[in-house]
Amino acid sequence: MANTRRLSGRSVGALVAIAFAGLTAGWAVGEAHDRRRLMGEDQQEVARIHAHMKPMCVGRFVIDLPSQAETELTMANVDGLSIVTGMESLADFQTRLADREADIRAIPDRSSGDRNLEAVTSIRTANGLSGKIFVHGRVVSEGTQANGLEIERYRYERVAVDALLHGNGVSIDLTANNYEPARADKVAQLVTLLVPNPENRIPSVTGFCLDYAYFKGLLLPDQGERITMRARLTSHPDIEFMLMLAAGTEPDAKGLLARTAESQRRMTFADRARLTTLRAGRRVIGGRVGEEVAERVVESDILVLHSFWWEVNGSVDDVSNPYLSFTMNTGLSGQRPVPASLSDSTAVLLWDRISSSIRVLASGSSPDARGTET
Repeated sequence: MANTRRLSGRSVGALVAIAFAGLTAGWAVGEAHDRRRLMGEDQQEVARIHAHMKPMCVGRFVIDLPSQAETELTMANVDGLSIVTGMESLADFQTRLADREADIRAIPDRSSGDRNLEAVTSIRTANGLSGKIFVHGRVVSEGTQANGLEIERYRYERVAVDALLHGNGVSIDLTANNYEPARADKVAQLVTLLVPNPENRIPSVTGFCLDYAYFKGLLLPDQGERITMRARLTSHPDIEFMLMLAAGTEPDAKGLLARTAESQRRMTFADRARLTTLRAGRRVIGGRVGEEVAERVVESDILVLHSFWWEVNGSVDDVSNPYLSFTMNTGLSGQRPVPASLSDSTAVLLWDRISSSIRVLASGSSPDARGTET
């Protein structure tokens, strides 16, 4: 009979421990390999998205976006005037200008008379723009109101302003329905700063960029420059970028980090469990000190979404230091969210690459078309 030896409990435990350690090491090596593979794939995906970049001027800032990005500049407003720009032939503009003047003249004034149109100013600027400015639709509110123990009379007047301009294939409409009459007299001076920019080239001078045009030079802080840029990627339609600028606004007493912390404290336990903070803290981009929050959210237990936000509170008295908000969101699709098309690490890489390109429009830089790929 062959001799046999029974292993003791300690020996069995030792062998199990050794085997488990070997398996654990194998798992760790495998996981590390998977992480490296996924990170490599993430970097390749971001590299594909960023293979060709184009600079875009938004207000007084420039941002680099993938050439595939579909962009729009909206909600432009300077000195209380809403601004809409677009490409238009001179013949179509002249027809539209004449129609607008006829429409304004046909409206009765507040006394049911024919003086609704108070002033028409023909414009021809050194930058190649021509058109007209209409001041019309005066509204007067007057009466009495209590001021402590005294009764005093008041009178408020407002007018509508339409400035319709065209040059180099670009039409620019500046309009307001509730404008101070004294400010209306200064609109003619304001429009002389406009430069048509049909190819959306990056200006080589200090300016405030619109779509197909820009204001040359610096404006006053109380003229309140505002504009919003939106961008979507054709290869990843669930991703949206938004850059908002607003000069001359009072800084918020609470910054992004404080507001985010307050919002999270108001969440239910279940909502907090679905939220992961990827990053939160102070971040400097292009010399601007801001605050950043990056979050991952699980919707309906299966949909993974991302939210990235960088914000600069700005200054009320410096147009070169406006309120600035840049965001990137994944999982967007109409009314209902969809699974994010990027992994967490890929989304972070994409966010870092694009957000880090934000910089002030530099005076004296060489002109560059928005569509130029780099």
